[in-house]
Amino acid sequence: MGAKKVIHEEIVQLADRGKCVLLISSDLPELATLSDRVMIMRKGRFIREMSKTELSENAILLAANTDREGRDHG
Repeated sequence: MGAKKVIHEEIVQLADRGKCVLLISSDLPELATLSDRVMIMRKGRFIREMSKTELSENAILLAANTDREGRDHG
């Protein structure tokens, strides 16, 4: 079993027990799969919060590269 899989299973188990897990990652599939909520930062500021229902790789990528008015920052 790979190390990443073991870590992912541990994250899920902790969350299932009601523990808060802070996951910092640039791996979009990992974020979309393991997160209940994603906070996106740019230049040290939170620019977007996304709930579980909004999460997909494409949605995270789009949110990270545009501002609230839809202007591209990628």
